Amino acid sequence: SPLALYCLAQKYKNSGDVKNSEESFKKLIQAYPKHYLAPKACLELASIYSQAKRESDEIEILNSLSSGYPEYGENITALYKSAQIMKKRKNIDEMYKKLAEAETLFAGKPEIIPVLFMSANEYLRNYNTKKALEKFEALLKIKELTISQRAQAMLGKAASYEYNAEPENAMMIYDEILKTRELDKSILEMADKSKLNLAKAPKTPLVKTDELRSPETAGTGETGLRIS
Repeated sequence: SPLALYCLAQKYKNSGDVKNSEESFKKLIQAYPKHYLAPKACLELASIYSQAKRESDEIEILNSLSSGYPEYGENITALYKSAQIMKKRKNIDEMYKKLAEAETLFAGKPEIIPVLFMSANEYLRNYNTKKALEKFEALLKIKELTISQRAQAMLGKAASYEYNAEPENAMMIYDEILKTRELDKSILEMADKSKLNLAKAPKTPLVKTDELRSPETAGTGETGLRIS
């Protein structure tokens, strides 16, 4: 049965028998492609390939999951991992495509939070403030955000305004964050420091919003905000 195969594959994996684990997961996918455990098996295979540094095989199984099970929750993880690989390969256009696909399929769901953070931060790194604001605002609409996640999204939104030469809007957000005393000290310190540095904010937008550059050539647009 699919469940027996999945449990067997997990048993092999936990005991370090990677070869038999891989074969069992593959057998499950091939024999029961419509079973709910099939996309889970795809993710397990992706994990095996990632640990073995078999990147091409990892990409192939993640793409198979996305094409075969687009609306399954596992596809959020598949698209997120694919985007990370594309970033590593410096294939920025493909990275954005993977993130956008996840956002379209799973808009508004709490599981999309890591995807939106990655997307927002990458646009911010590229000084595409229009897109960055769009993503941070989408994050802030998700009610399941923790207090910390909400504050980090607000920091990103403020940075977007700052890069776009709108220090007044950034100032209002920093002030709002500083009023939230339940936050970690590190976040409050970051907001306070950013507020003090607003005097050094650019007087004109750093680049045009449609002018994308890869993270490797984007200057110092790193915010340090990362949710995984």
